[in-house]
Amino acid sequence: MFLAVARHAGFSAAAAELRIAQSAVSIAIRRLEEDLGARLFHRSKRSVELSPAGRAYLARAQPALAQLELARQELRALDAGIGGTLVVAAPAMVTGFALAAPLAAFQAAHQGVRVTLLQAGASEIARRVAAGEVELGVIAGDDADPGLEVIALAHFPNVACMAAASRSAPGAAMTWPELLSQPIVAFPVGYHQRSRIDAQARRIGVVPRIVMETENVAVLLEAVRRDIGLATLPEPAVRGVGGLVTMPLEGDEVLSVAVCYRRDYPLSRAARALIEHLRL
Repeated sequence: MFLAVARHAGFSAAAAELRIAQSAVSIAIRRLEEDLGARLFHRSKRSVELSPAGRAYLARAQPALAQLELARQELRALDAGIGGTLVVAAPAMVTGFALAAPLAAFQAAHQGVRVTLLQAGASEIARRVAAGEVELGVIAGDDADPGLEVIALAHFPNVACMAAASRSAPGAAMTWPELLSQPIVAFPVGYHQRSRIDAQARRIGVVPRIVMETENVAVLLEAVRRDIGLATLPEPAVRGVGGLVTMPLEGDEVLSVAVCYRRDYPLSRAARALIEHLRL
């Protein structure tokens, strides 16, 4: 009631909003003032204004009531069967272009669910899901443990990316021998993109010249922009990034993104709802 009176600067309008008698509002405010030992409003025949004490109380009351409303929303979500904490693991590279929008849409639709997003390489994500440490993992489709259920989400072309200053214009597809003859900026061992580089190097019979390892996509892109080395990334990860040139990789290389979970572990309703958002 206090917030309604403060918002409308009057008892009549507050009573109309709350759909109760004006006398009930007046009595409630008077009792609140008696309980606090301070006058919250200056009253006159023409207006009702917050007193200095009222303004101080309002500054404290609004955040507290916002938290109370959030708690009510969470309880309503729990009553509907969708609530609690959902732990998801995903590679940092994929999070930006494949997960940000679906996660935001999911949170908007299910505000009673608290999502914890962990970031790791594909092999570590598969291990954590198999161990029951996280409920859902987002991985490259061929990196899953055989004991995990895998649902394909999307396929993205992998490209070779390099500093724009190092090439005048993109040409035909770059071959793996061409790429592996250059210094490379790469993700650490355990990440899908690094696994592809190492596998192709073994196939060709060369040792990749890794000049920088980083889990941070922004750091990797900046290193490539400064011509420290070449990198391989899904095309959406570099789309619109200035100072870079991309070329297709031979063999129509693609990154298959999938969500995985344990077959023997019943999914929560929150997890099932998130999967539906990811599949849109």
